[in-house]
Amino acid sequence: MRFLVLIAALLFAAAPARAADEQIRLTSAMVESYIVSHDTLEALALGFAKEFGDRSETPGEDPLSTLDAYQSIEPARQKTEAAMKAAGFASLDEWIKVNTSIILAYPYLDPTAAPPDVNTEKAAALADIKADATLDDTTRAQAIAELDDQYAELARYVPLPGNVDTIRPFKSRLQPLVDPN
Repeated sequence: MRFLVLIAALLFAAAPARAADEQIRLTSAMVESYIVSHDTLEALALGFAKEFGDRSETPGEDPLSTLDAYQSIEPARQKTEAAMKAAGFASLDEWIKVNTSIILAYPYLDPTAAPPDVNTEKAAALADIKADATLDDTTRAQAIAELDDQYAELARYVPLPGNVDTIRPFKSRLQPLVDPN
């Protein structure tokens, strides 16, 4: 359960990123490009909102989370592509993957936090299900299948190995971008 609470917090923190986005292994150059490009891309997104109308899903949403919503508009797509290339990214999708990877790794910069061991936690939950004498075979099999599905999804929110260490030197520069409160 501790892991589920952590994942709920991560999902909330990752709201500016699309939750379905995959992570990538970060490099220092990617993180540097992300930081340097942030203000420019935010201004671009705010400009799109003025020029093409607000496309945010919720009021007060991070403007960068709306960039993808403007990509069906040709002038916006062209401006986004030019901005991504200028920032050193191949595409908006690459930038989003870097954003997702940073956001998922950032909470573990706290020296007292460590990414959860999904396999160990899943094994403990599986042992609980198998030991539950109140479950019949059909219910037990269903519970195990649900557990497999849940942990496969939850594992997507654990930072890739090495990503926490990659962003560690950038903590003070990432903080206002990732955790502005």
